Amino acid sequence: MPRRKIDFASGNYYHLYNRGANRMSIFRNDANYRFALKLMQEYRTECSVTIIAYCLMPNHYHWLLRQESDAPAGIFAQRVLST
Repeated sequence: MPRRKIDFASGNYYHLYNRGANRMSIFRNDANYRFALKLMQEYRTECSVTIIAYCLMPNHYHWLLRQESDAPAGIFAQRVLST
């Protein structure tokens, strides 16, 4: 599936979401959820985003983010999920 081209801009809100490949679990136990929350807390400042809301489910997630700088909010997702 091709990626969407999104023009990120400072001060805008973005709904970022994704699902595991073949609907497989991303989060398999409570420790996975806690680790993801820890990474979200760490990277929100570095990536200049404000986390408005989030929902972490076993096989997918949703984040509502406000971008606070010119750095794309999508970098936040890359950092959290590639760690």
